[in-house]
Amino acid sequence: MTSSTRDTSDETHVPPVPELDENVLLRLFELAGPVQTIEILDRLILDLHGVQDVLQAASRVDITLLRRQNHTLIGIAGTVGAVPLHRLALEAGKLLREGPTQGEDLVAGLRPMVARLIQRLIEMRAER
Repeated sequence: MTSSTRDTSDETHVPPVPELDENVLLRLFELAGPVQTIEILDRLILDLHGVQDVLQAASRVDITLLRRQNHTLIGIAGTVGAVPLHRLALEAGKLLREGPTQGEDLVAGLRPMVARLIQRLIEMRAER
């Protein structure tokens, strides 16, 4: 099963992501075309699941891996128009450079935002 079709039956429906400017993402889809849009969504979902896994295990993972996945999150959030998530990930990145425990509160704050973004992208994928 690919990440874009990961079973989410045990998850509750997530309301629209208020921190996501979907117009940014829709413009990207317009430029990409329908086939590339599916590929973009699949890649975003896959990458965000990787970020989510590391965020869930943040206290048990190597700080280098956590920083790397946070950097991935910064790029994705900025690209898709998730401005508040982007800002929070940037701030977490600054704190994580200071040490593994410095960004713990921000990392915890990222988890629900990433989950909502993943769910919305899965919904968008299903709409295509």
